[in-house]
Amino acid sequence: SKENNTYVAFFVSAILFLVNPRNTQWTDANEQELHINWARNFWNDTVRFTNGASINFLGVDEGMDRVKLSFGTNYDRLSRIKATYDPNNLFRLNANILPAETNVELSATL
Repeated sequence: SKENNTYVAFFVSAILFLVNPRNTQWTDANEQELHINWARNFWNDTVRFTNGASINFLGVDEGMDRVKLSFGTNYDRLSRIKATYDPNNLFRLNANILPAETNVELSATL
């Protein structure tokens, strides 16, 4: 049977390829900007070939666009659930789904 992604939190559960560039480590602090830019450019150049992002590989500075992309069309539903069970956003120390009310306030300021 065909998988229905609305029954799971993670939108991208059946994938053909997972690309996670792990060679973004460096020892020379002067090269930090070079390597971070390489990783960001790699994502920007390849995102058009994806149908999502894996929440497990998001960094702390990825931004809400990447978080929303990892949950796909499920994000709005999960945001409403979060507003019910965690309206003050206590559980927020990772790639975070914002409670629905907060989500509306933030999108108005972007």
